[in-house]
Amino acid sequence: MPRKRKLDASWRNPRMRKCEAPKEVGKAPRCGKPFPAIGVKKTCSPECSHKSQLEWRKKNYRKNAAKLIAAQRHRWLAKPRECAVCKKIFQPIKNSKACLRCREEFRKSQAHQYYLNNPEKWVRSNAKRTERERAERIPTIRSCVVCGKKFVVKHPDTRSITCSPEHRNARIRHMERVRYAADIETSRAKASAKA
Repeated sequence: MPRKRKLDASWRNPRMRKCEAPKEVGKAPRCGKPFPAIGVKKTCSPECSHKSQLEWRKKNYRKNAAKLIAAQRHRWLAKPRECAVCKKIFQPIKNSKACLRCREEFRKSQAHQYYLNNPEKWVRSNAKRTERERAERIPTIRSCVVCGKKFVVKHPDTRSITCSPEHRNARIRHMERVRYAADIETSRAKASAKA
């Protein structure tokens, strides 16, 4: 009977690869540490990966630096434009039409222009609302505290109890006199209680 060979457990170990990242950016010697080969990974650690990225950038950006910077500027910066309000040249942010000083004024003018251009929307909605409010409002009739005459309250939430501004002022003066007299009486009563 043939003798059984012992199976080698080396198939369980992952395939190893040497790190290709430089020890320092721009220097020739490589890291060279062995690490398990998983996918297309070429570096042993995130630090080595960062170093290799920096080296690649340094090598490739130097060739096309002017083109890349010009493309980035073109992509990031919008062309200077004239402010719609003050007519000064400014650097726009996100396609803005007015400079920072005039932005609020420009927004208000645009909203007002929209309001003027679409009057049928606003006239209809405002008319419906005022009509509804008038229908709901039942005239409130109260009697004046000063003269006793009945009067119609213009708005139901009003707390007015006098029919005119003259009667209101007369009532205020009367109430002040009554309070003053009451304060004098209470102070006299306290003084006599102490004595």
